Amino acid sequence: LSTYFGQTGGDGAPATGGGTGMVPTFGAPTYDSTNSSINLTVASGSLDTAQSGSGELSNRFSISTAAGGAAPITGAINSISLTGAGIQVSLNQASLNSWGVTNGQQLYINYNDPTGSDDTTGVLQSTDGTDAASFSYSFNYSTSATGGGGTPTFSNAQYNGNEFWLNFSGGSLNENDKSTAKYNSILSSLAIYTDAGYTNQIANAIDSIQDLNSNVLKLNLNANNIASQGVANNQTLYIRYNPASADILEATDGTDVTFFSTSFSVDLSNASTGGGGGNTLELTKTELFVDNEDLKIIDFFFGGELNTPQDRNQITSRFKAYLNGNEIQVLDGGDWIEDQYNPDRNDFSIDLGNISLQSSDTLEITYSFDANDGLGDYLKSSGGTAIASFQATVDLSNTSIGGGGG
Repeated sequence: LSTYFGQTGGDGAPATGGGTGMVPTFGAPTYDSTNSSINLTVASGSLDTAQSGSGELSNRFSISTAAGGAAPITGAINSISLTGAGIQVSLNQASLNSWGVTNGQQLYINYNDPTGSDDTTGVLQSTDGTDAASFSYSFNYSTSATGGGGTPTFSNAQYNGNEFWLNFSGGSLNENDKSTAKYNSILSSLAIYTDAGYTNQIANAIDSIQDLNSNVLKLNLNANNIASQGVANNQTLYIRYNPASADILEATDGTDVTFFSTSFSVDLSNASTGGGGGNTLELTKTELFVDNEDLKIIDFFFGGELNTPQDRNQITSRFKAYLNGNEIQVLDGGDWIEDQYNPDRNDFSIDLGNISLQSSDTLEITYSFDANDGLGDYLKSSGGTAIASFQATVDLSNTSIGGGGG
């Protein structure tokens, strides 16, 4: 059984158990050895969940070998999650084991509320903002019965090059299913927000899953979509995993990974809009040439190396061609434009098909890009910075080019 050590009210006031301030108090903790977590249920009052996943809040908690926070164990806590029902403390089993903690040893979960003021962020508080009291509870630690297996617990989020990694400790993630359906179910359970209360979600902030390994979920974030929401480079954002059903992220034994959240500093250095600070390539020239099948090719040259496209059809949908003010349908298959891409050059070509062009004609090409247009892939530099929308008038001087079906 867990032993309760005296709890005093927040900022020195007695905890009344839910009077006018609805100050939350908590029952004795329960320890779950399967996923190395501690759960403290709300005994009275109402708990504000807006600080869930906050690093500032996590820093107010500690695990120690003595009551009241004495002899703390560094790195023992992965994250703090808050729900209306209570607190879930995710522990780092590797840190506990490296500290020499033994199976069955009594440890203490401690929360230290800063005194002298009524804090509004990074603290446990009621729904009306009244601070909860400091506390220290004991619990008996035990290692996972599966001998190093069990449910993986979220550890931290970090950038690794252009990828965004969600790291896990404890047990291993099930990495056998990497199907599109599985990845989509994981993506639908993840979201990024601008606020710690998880109310202002950034649409399409996560592009895709790069890979799923035993201890890390690798994501590709969309810097342009994030920047388009007015987010600045290095701004603090919040990511949350909140599965609506079972069997999303799982351990190797099929046990579900539970809800988690955390804050991170966003990297928008490659974004082409908003606070990113990346440099988009400029269009330097446009040329017309005819291939050996009499197809009219428009070649766009840029002031730097282009990135290989992930989906040519999606890029193609961003182009439109106008001959003498009329949009032209050029291919029998119904496509507006067929594209060709040469990754060894700083150019992108589009095929206008077998049309007749005269020097007196006006041929205009437009390319459109908006981070929120939902059209998918787009032209970008080798560093991933999007190329902005542009319009080009093709030089048809001294041109008299026939066609088989203009």
